Amino acid sequence: MYILGSPVFDRARFTTGRGRTFTVRAIGNSPSNVYITSATLNGKPLHRAWITHDEVIRGGELVLHMSATPNQSWGAAALPPSLTPA
Repeated sequence: MYILGSPVFDRARFTTGRGRTFTVRAIGNSPSNVYITSATLNGKPLHRAWITHDEVIRGGELVLHMSATPNQSWGAAALPPSLTPA
């Protein structure tokens, strides 16, 4: 699992090792726009602030929309799963 945070680059692309590529784009990224206000994964809205390793290795595109003002409701409803047994 990968927690999403403020990106350093406007765009990054890498090969997943399975012959596919995964791209991360940050729309409106700047030193003052440090908050993710919304996101899409492969063109579909992503309402959580994390993605799984399986989602990444399948390839595709994650688009992050950045702003100087936080959207406090984005990502708040879907907590990441625990990695430790209960």
